[in-house]
Amino acid sequence: MKITAKVFQPLGFLSPYVIQLKCMFQELCTEKIDWDQELHGNWLAKWTLFNDSSSDRNKVRIPRCYFITTSKPNSVQLHGFSDASKQAYTAVAYLRSSYNNGRVAIRLLCSKTRVAPAKQQSIPQPELLGSCILVRLMNNVQNSLPEEIRKLYWTNSKTALCWITNEKPWKQYVNH
Repeated sequence: MKITAKVFQPLGFLSPYVIQLKCMFQELCTEKIDWDQELHGNWLAKWTLFNDSSSDRNKVRIPRCYFITTSKPNSVQLHGFSDASKQAYTAVAYLRSSYNNGRVAIRLLCSKTRVAPAKQQSIPQPELLGSCILVRLMNNVQNSLPEEIRKLYWTNSKTALCWITNEKPWKQYVNH
C-alpha cells in the first residue's frame, strides 16, 4: 500500500480512484497489517481488481481551458457539491459559464476527498464534514480567481443542511 502515499494530486482530478486506495489503506491499518507486508487472500483480490481497472484511469481527460476562447461569458457561476458515505466524504467545485449564443460550458475545477473517521459515525456526521471541506474548497477557489463570482453550494443531506442553517445551539460536534 506504499502507492497510496506516492500519489500527489493537488487539484483532485483522480479523487474517485485515490479515495478507493485511501479507504483500503484505512482498512488495512484497522486490521493492523504492516506497511510492507505482502497482501493475501481477499486483500490481494481487492488490490488486483483495483489495479485491473487502471486502464480506465488512462482514459480520463480533463479540459483545462475553462472558457470558450471565441467569446466572453455573460454569466459565470461557481458550483460546489458535497457528499458522504460511511467510508469517505468529498467536495467538488465546477465552473459554469453561459454565453450569448446560448452555449453553456461546465468545467471541473478541483475536488477534495477525505476518509471518514475510523470510529463509526452516523451518515449525517460525514455529510457535515463534507459540507465543511466544500466551504473551504470554494473559498480557496474564489480567492484564486481575479473577481468575485456567484457561488452555489449543493448537498443532498437535509440533516447537515439543517445543522448549518439553524441558529439553535447544537451538541459540541455539530457546533464545532
